[in-house]
Amino acid sequence: MKSLKLTSYDQYYKLLYLYHAELVFIINLQEEIVGANQNLIKYGYSINDLLHKHIKTILRVDFSISHEDRMASQLTYKNGDQVDVEVQVIPIVEKGELKGYFLVVKDQSEVNNPSPQVKKDALIKKEWITAFELQYALDKKQFTLFYQPKLSLTTGKIVGVEALIRWKHPKRGLISPGEFIPITEESGLIIPIGEWTLREACRQNKAWQEEGHPPMLMSVNLSVRQLHQPGFVPIVQQILNETELDPSYLELEITESMLMDHEKSIPVLRDLKNLGVQISLDDFGTGYSSLHYLKNIPIDRLKIDQSFVRNCSIDTNDATIVKTIIAMAHQLNLEVIAEGVEIKEHLLFLQRHVCDEAQGYLFSKPLPPEELICILKDVEQVIPTSGLPKDLSNQHWIEEANSVDRQELIDTISKQQGMIMKFIKKGNAFIHTLCGGELIYKFGLIPEQIIGKELKDFLEKELVNEKLLYYERAWSGEKVVYEAKLNDVFYITSLQPVKKMGQVVEVISSSFDITPRKKIEEELKLREANYRIITENMLDLVGVWDLEGNVIYASPSHKKVLGFNPEDYKGKKGHSWVHPEDIPIVDEHFKNVLNAKQQSLVIFRAKHTNGGWVKIEVQVAPVMEESGTVKQFVVVGRDINNRM
Repeated sequence: MKSLKLTSYDQYYKLLYLYHAELVFIINLQEEIVGANQNLIKYGYSINDLLHKHIKTILRVDFSISHEDRMASQLTYKNGDQVDVEVQVIPIVEKGELKGYFLVVKDQSEVNNPSPQVKKDALIKKEWITAFELQYALDKKQFTLFYQPKLSLTTGKIVGVEALIRWKHPKRGLISPGEFIPITEESGLIIPIGEWTLREACRQNKAWQEEGHPPMLMSVNLSVRQLHQPGFVPIVQQILNETELDPSYLELEITESMLMDHEKSIPVLRDLKNLGVQISLDDFGTGYSSLHYLKNIPIDRLKIDQSFVRNCSIDTNDATIVKTIIAMAHQLNLEVIAEGVEIKEHLLFLQRHVCDEAQGYLFSKPLPPEELICILKDVEQVIPTSGLPKDLSNQHWIEEANSVDRQELIDTISKQQGMIMKFIKKGNAFIHTLCGGELIYKFGLIPEQIIGKELKDFLEKELVNEKLLYYERAWSGEKVVYEAKLNDVFYITSLQPVKKMGQVVEVISSSFDITPRKKIEEELKLREANYRIITENMLDLVGVWDLEGNVIYASPSHKKVLGFNPEDYKGKKGHSWVHPEDIPIVDEHFKNVLNAKQQSLVIFRAKHTNGGWVKIEVQVAPVMEESGTVKQFVVVGRDINNRM
């Protein structure tokens, strides 16, 4: 009797997921149900309804039937109805010992008249063994990596390679990943196989570097299971440490579908970026990622799916998609690589639209490492011989750079607090060619009202005439600065002429909001007026002296009390107006204030313009620095002759 032989009994449960179109049971030696797939729902059962129940409660089965034969039977619905089915019995043997049975149950109607989906699912009958052979293949080192080069479309040089796994089956020969990767995903084997791929790719890249080949970026595809497995980032770090590969030479490729659970994916991607590796978004345009998340994910480049590249030179829709992806990526400061480049027309199209890199059969198919190294020079001749002439290619890049620079300039202008405009003169009219900045919205305008328009199109007539005078002066070559007001906003504008060959070709206008400054000035003027009224009418003498005894300020009241103008005092020694006999007393009080840093009261005689002396009482107060030192003195005095 043939049987299913596995290294671990747990692996049988993975078969439940492979037979997704059929009903599957796992039966122990007591003929009890210990496992089943979700197709039980079709018959009204849940797994809990049947777990550890005898199989014959719902299905007649003969366990002497081998997996080469199938038996006709009946399956009982939960509601009591029955349906004709076909049952395949496969004994489960582990280490030579019978452990139980694997049952595959098919609806008889589908067996006699299979639908297209059933025909497709029938292929799984050989794939369920493949799932376990894959584990064997991993243990026996039957996997190998092929490498496909990636080329810079500007230099024509190889800048990287993509690692692609192959299975060297001892009987079936070389098997492409399309045949077995889906099964590794379903079975969970993608985790160990993916780790092997990553380690081998890093090892190979380091080996090439040690052989003296130019450093290249090694790209390795990730699966969602790998990305979300616990501890994936430390695994990558460990592999880099083991292989001694610089992280900057490793690129991990993810797909858009992996970003659907962005809250889980993005933190992992950020941690990977922190390791120093690069991230590429593969098959861009075919998934479901939101552009909102695209701007937030830490990636270095977008990879245009080959389904768009294949017809980009003949299909306008695909051409538009490719051009849009390139332009969008460059605006996001991302590089773009196109895969599936197979003919010269693909290459020319991508060069004309400044795609950064490309890979495909036009350059090389995926090859074993030893074969790829032998043809590197030939691969690097493809672009010089089949692509655009270097000068023309450079011109496209210059135009693209200018376009990007202009857009960046516009974006920068729109974000700055002031306003920047440019205008030219056509005939007798000044036409605005650029406008942006936050200030324009404070004026109650938008750029679209200004660009391509004259002053009269958005300003009132009386303002237009005033501005035209400034515009004419600037167009004549004069640098003009003026202040103005619009919609309760005060602003200052500088007009800077731009000359070529001695002639003004345009004028750049820079404006800034000075409303807060104007309000402060008006408040200060009001306060100054009020202060002047007070100081001009008060009789108290107010002065400010520095530490050397020089007068910095004298109030207008000095004129009324002592007859001298306030300006007569400024910059001169205060002692000049103190009676010679009182100078020692004044000096002593100022020293006390300086040392004690406290106010002091002193009485002395001050000179009057009539030649006499006026007895005044003076309060000396220190003015302190933040450091606590005295920087000057405030002197407040009054005439006390009337008290005597």
